Amino acid sequence: LVHRSSPRAADGILPRFVFPPRTYSKEMGPVLATLLADTRHAARNLTRHRAVSLVAIASLALGIGANTAIFSLINALLLRNLPVKEPGRLVLLSDPAAAGVGIGSMTGVRPLFTYAEFEHLRDGAQVFSGLFASASEPRRGAASVDGGAPEEIVTRLVSGGYFETLGVNALVGRTFTAAEDTAPGADPYAVLSYDFWRNRFHRDPGVLGRSLALGNARLTIIGVLPPGFFGETVGEAPAAYVPMMMEPLVKPGRDWLHDDLSRVERVIWLHIGGRLPPGIT
Repeated sequence: LVHRSSPRAADGILPRFVFPPRTYSKEMGPVLATLLADTRHAARNLTRHRAVSLVAIASLALGIGANTAIFSLINALLLRNLPVKEPGRLVLLSDPAAAGVGIGSMTGVRPLFTYAEFEHLRDGAQVFSGLFASASEPRRGAASVDGGAPEEIVTRLVSGGYFETLGVNALVGRTFTAAEDTAPGADPYAVLSYDFWRNRFHRDPGVLGRSLALGNARLTIIGVLPPGFFGETVGEAPAAYVPMMMEPLVKPGRDWLHDDLSRVERVIWLHIGGRLPPGIT
């Protein structure tokens, strides 16, 4: 899974997010002179206190080496081994480390997207063979199975093309599709993770057709995902995936699918990813 935080304007992907050309002026001369003087001063101090310098350099080397090793392990075990079709062709346009909701008028390069921006990319960009959106922060809250007692589970809102773009098929039943996720409340479905199905329903294939109540939404369980699938974000393991268009019902009182055009502020809350077609890198 590749992260590209600055899509190219040539790709037709929100060119206003790309940094403007950097300019320099004559005022940079004194700044560079000061920087050079500070560098020389630091070098003299390093040679004067060699023992302290060696300890500091060794500490930095160990810290950098440890972080590099940990990242390499995570990259090898998780990022490059996602249980999806050809993970090397997946590109994440948002910052994979970002999570939460921002409400404002942030411009320039930023870590997350609005739903309107996802629609713009999905409907207009020709770089990808498929595009998906997912809530950057999973919902943790009460849910009820078949009207029973509330229990706390983690769910995640994802767009209709999420599973198709990732190349993930259901182990039991089916997943929802982009053709179904077209209007708010149009697709009241839930797809369970394998772990939740195993731990909560004891691998019962009869789970299909049962109901899962979240907020004001009453969802029908239509599928179970294969074991090992945790989504496109490392460190998260939702129990259930819910269509993006169910957001106003799953989170009553909030409509993050439609921006108020009379206001400057926008709700910035989505990861966006896509699949590159063969021949494009």
